[in-house]
Amino acid sequence: MTKRFAAAVLTAVSLFLSPAAFAQECAPAGGEKQVAIRLQAWFDAMATEDAKTWNQIVDPTFYAFDANRRLNGNALFDLLRQAHGAGVKILWRLDEIDVHIDCATAWFSLMNKGAVGDGTGTQPMTWQESGIFNYVQGQWKLRFFHSNRVQSQS
Repeated sequence: MTKRFAAAVLTAVSLFLSPAAFAQECAPAGGEKQVAIRLQAWFDAMATEDAKTWNQIVDPTFYAFDANRRLNGNALFDLLRQAHGAGVKILWRLDEIDVHIDCATAWFSLMNKGAVGDGTGTQPMTWQESGIFNYVQGQWKLRFFHSNRVQSQS
């Protein structure tokens, strides 16, 4: 009897709530540039090991496919921190950023033309990258990221 009563109450409440109560908050029009700026800030946070900025940008459910595996939460940030500690230098230069938005979801792709090395020098490297941001409480939050190293054409 309790389940029936609860179902009846939920049905009655849903009839009186406006459709707006169930609507998802959409980002303001023209937010593509904001997403690109947020993306650059995320890469800057990784380069400088800025955990505070990293955590302001990533969604709590964030995960990435990078370094040939799935990295949940802060695992990508921790991996980069370990690499930096071992003397690895990674330079990123985001290029050809292509952002599309549909209400509260933004997806992007880009070419990252950077370099990787150590104290003896760096080698040019290019990655194809993509990901998804969600618009949550007035902010773009990075939810998913994928990076694929581009093999040299030589």
